[in-house]
This record gives sequence, structure tokens and C-alpha cells, in this order.
Amino acid sequence: MATAAVLSDGVSRGRFLALRLGIGRPGTLVPLRVAALGGHPLWVRPRSGDHDLITEDCVHGFADPPAELAGRQLSTIVELGTNIGVGLCLLAHRHAAAHLLGVEAHPGSAALAQRNVRPWADRVQVLHSAVWPRAGHVVLDQGSGKHSGFTVREADGGEHAELKVWARTVEEILEDFRPGRPVDYLYMDIEGTHHRLLHGDAPWLQRVRAIKVAGHAGTDYSDADCAGDLARQGFEARVEPYEPVGWAVGVRP
Repeated sequence: MATAAVLSDGVSRGRFLALRLGIGRPGTLVPLRVAALGGHPLWVRPRSGDHDLITEDCVHGFADPPAELAGRQLSTIVELGTNIGVGLCLLAHRHAAAHLLGVEAHPGSAALAQRNVRPWADRVQVLHSAVWPRAGHVVLDQGSGKHSGFTVREADGGEHAELKVWARTVEEILEDFRPGRPVDYLYMDIEGTHHRLLHGDAPWLQRVRAIKVAGHAGTDYSDADCAGDLARQGFEARVEPYEPVGWAVGVRP
């Protein structure tokens, strides 16, 4: 087991982290004690994009709630596309009374997220599932991008079983998690599948009070398109640019 490293919120420390993960042995897990989590460790995979995730969430605040929620203690938080759970852990650490759910399609990342949230296991769940407009099997197509680097498509019955993941609807996921209750904040980062869930009829959005949606380069669904769909669902919506992607943000008046 590699020696644990301490990561501060400084960018220079983030560069040190990238170097440390680059020299680890593939197939092992490295515990990194993170200052932003009060010293709780995050387990990461050497020679992977996991160091980018920690920099994005701990340094740049990718999963942070919209500014309108700053200073509020939230009670229900959902992250669709939680990857290894970095953002989910930060949200759990900062919102001590919240119940949180992370949903992740990639089996390896979901298993690692389940390990990373153990310090908050009494109020944080990680669900291994894809998110899709209909329940059923979908296929993860591995890409060349960082992190899990996949796209999702509907299964046609001929794919190898290891590529298939069961998908659930957002309505079903939210109802199983906190039946009948509103969601204070929902963060969505689901590899370009977001347009399937937000464009058109999406009644589950009525129980969400604030939402932040990560854009994905190379898709036809722009951040402005996404913000427009959020506005049609009754949110006060805007685009927050960030290179190479941005976010569509919606907050209920």
C-alpha cells in the first residue's frame, strides 16, 4: 500500500497529486488524505484520471451547489454521475445533516465510490446504475476520454454481457431514495446523456429545488439548450461558462 499523501486546496498540491498517482502501480488503490474532507482519505487508482477528479472537485468546485445556496445546510442531495464519489464526499462533509445519493453507471467507479463514502455511510448511498428515460439494459461504450470515459446507448440484445448495465429512470431513483420528498440540490454529470433526461417531458424536475448540469464537449446539446429546457421547467436558469465545458444552472424562484 502506498503512503498516504495530504492534498490541500492549492493548485500546486494538485500538481503534486498528479505526479504521485502517475508513479503508482496499476491495479492498486492509493489512499489520499484530503484536507477539504477533514483528513478523510479518498481511494484512487494510480495512472488514471482520478487525480483530475480530485482537482476538479476539491480545487475548482465542479460539484458545488449554485451560489444561491451558499451558506445553507441542505437536507437532500443527489449526484447523477458520481464517478468515484469525490464531489459526493465533499457535499457530505459540508452538509452534516444531509442525506445524499450518488448514482454511477461504471462498475469500477461505483465500487470505488462506495468505498470512499464509508465515513458518511449512515446518510450517504451509492447506487450502481445507469440513468435513462426507460428502465432496461444500456451499453457503456468505452471511449478515449479521461475518468471512466464512456458513452451510453440503448442495448439491442447482441452485446457482450459485461458491457451491459441496468438503467433506471430518475423518477424511480428519487422515489426509492427519499419517497415523496423534494431534492434540495441535484448535480448531473452523465457523459452526454443529459439531453435525454432534460429535453421534453421531465416531471421529476418539479421536486428539484436547484440543479447544476455539466456540459459535455462534442455533443449537440449545448449549455444554452440545457438552460432553456430548465427555464421551461420553471427554474431561473443561466449558463456558467468553464473551459472546456460549462454548466447549466437552475434554481427555483
